[in-house]
Amino acid sequence: MRSTDYPYDHERTAEVWRAFRAGEFLSPSPVDPLVVDSWRRCQTAAVAASLPERRSDTDAALISTVLPYLEDIAPHVLSIPGVMLIAAQDGVLLTMQGDCALKARLQSLGMDAGMCWAEPYLGTNAVSLSLVTAMPTQVVGAEHSLDRLHAFGGSAAPIYDDQGAIIGIIAIIAAAQHIDQTQLALMMTTAQAISAQLQSGLLLHQANQRTRMLTSILESVTDGVITWDTHGSI
Repeated sequence: MRSTDYPYDHERTAEVWRAFRAGEFLSPSPVDPLVVDSWRRCQTAAVAASLPERRSDTDAALISTVLPYLEDIAPHVLSIPGVMLIAAQDGVLLTMQGDCALKARLQSLGMDAGMCWAEPYLGTNAVSLSLVTAMPTQVVGAEHSLDRLHAFGGSAAPIYDDQGAIIGIIAIIAAAQHIDQTQLALMMTTAQAISAQLQSGLLLHQANQRTRMLTSILESVTDGVITWDTHGSI
């Protein structure tokens, strides 16, 4: 969903979705081209037969890093009402927290921890689109390729490691009529803060490694050691 698409027109989007499914795509389309591209991928791709292989150590590290940030924004998400998701870099849902009634609705559709939200498994949704585009995304109502998701909307943003690779996705899911721009902005800023923490953590780790190496060298020599700065001062 584009920033220019507010207020969201569910009926018009649903009309475009039905036409697409019938092979009569409407042009010009009011639907975000990124969403339409995802529809096309989902239309031609085979449904995946098995879930991606899990790495529990990596998943645990991601959850422990992200959870404190989600706890900070939990009061706002509960007021929507909505739920917060953490997904791994392959789209597998790791944890879901928030409004109990909404969480139960999603779980009744099979969307619980362990379910993969990537396109081959759950079609077009905020998490899958964020994984594909490597950008914050918002998918609302009939923008979902699966009609059972049309009652919902999602805002998602990728988390990057120090190498610029996506290591996970955070998202807010709410009823379609409760989606607005602030939720996407909240996911963007939260994901950026998490990525910045990961970067600073790496820099601190590298600095500690250099300190330990220098200490080890100094302890291993018996002669005196002289150091000087860039100005030549001892």
